[in-house]
Amino acid sequence: MKPKRHDAESVRRIAAKFTALREERGVFQKVVARATGLNIGLLETGRRNFTLCTIERLCRYYGITLTEFFRELEM
Repeated sequence: MKPKRHDAESVRRIAAKFTALREERGVFQKVVARATGLNIGLLETGRRNFTLCTIERLCRYYGITLTEFFRELEM
């Protein structure tokens, strides 16, 4: 049996938080992708795992700190 690569629930929560941030700002995935160089579609659907660098890059794009991002995220 293969070891679990990531906690699917954690990825889902992080993805949902970034989706909400994007929608609150009225920005399309394509705009975020161009600005960050990230495949937002794969991240927001949980088909790609988040790294700390990815989370940091998205937080910087949305103008929030890592602390602010994780403060409201129940893990």
